[in-house]
Amino acid sequence: MNLSNFFNHNFNDGDFKLYDKNNNIIYCEYSDGVWYKSEYYNNNEIYYEEINGYWIKKEYNENDNLIYCEDSNGVEFDNRPKLYDGKVVEIEGKLYQLKGDI
Repeated sequence: MNLSNFFNHNFNDGDFKLYDKNNNIIYCEYSDGVWYKSEYYNNNEIYYEEINGYWIKKEYNENDNLIYCEDSNGVEFDNRPKLYDGKVVEIEGKLYQLKGDI
């Protein structure tokens, strides 16, 4: 990646950083060539990646609460609403409340 070369950055001035319109760092590179990048939605980091291939994805609900997190090592947690949570079905006259996915 090394965007610092493209922008002719002098590391004597410090690390090379790019920001989005909300002042979130979306790319950072150090003088040794190590870099990371991030993506944001509503100021919540939704993606992060490092030069070594490590990555992390996140999802947030409408209240900006983290509800899902997965990294390159596997799923960390999943609190996303399930498709059938809370739905009620009637079977032979008896009501059942569904939980989770079917």
